[in-house]
Amino acid sequence: MNDPIKVYFSNDGWAYPGVYQKLGNIPGLTYNEKSWTLLGALLIELLNGRHYNVIIYHNTRLVDEWADDVDFMSSRSKNIAVQLKNDYSRRFIKLAVEKLDTRGVEQEMERLKLS
Repeated sequence: MNDPIKVYFSNDGWAYPGVYQKLGNIPGLTYNEKSWTLLGALLIELLNGRHYNVIIYHNTRLVDEWADDVDFMSSRSKNIAVQLKNDYSRRFIKLAVEKLDTRGVEQEMERLKLS
């Protein structure tokens, strides 16, 4: 198996080798709901790019919710998470969502933006 693609993901966008995506506000969503919505968009992009071995580094509570370590902040977030886990995450050979501090995520995103 190839080495995993390392993706750095924040509520402002994501970056991985060859890709830097910056996003704006999504009206009507809380910060947490935006995180889950963006994670869904990211997973679809990765699948469309045929990236099936992925580690996603994120800097918020989403990581703990993904791992079922804490309760969801909203029913909307939980519904999105269930759909992502049931419909999308199974399409990956390996998919890990891990916590990285905000500074680390931002530094890696900036590095990837410039490369």
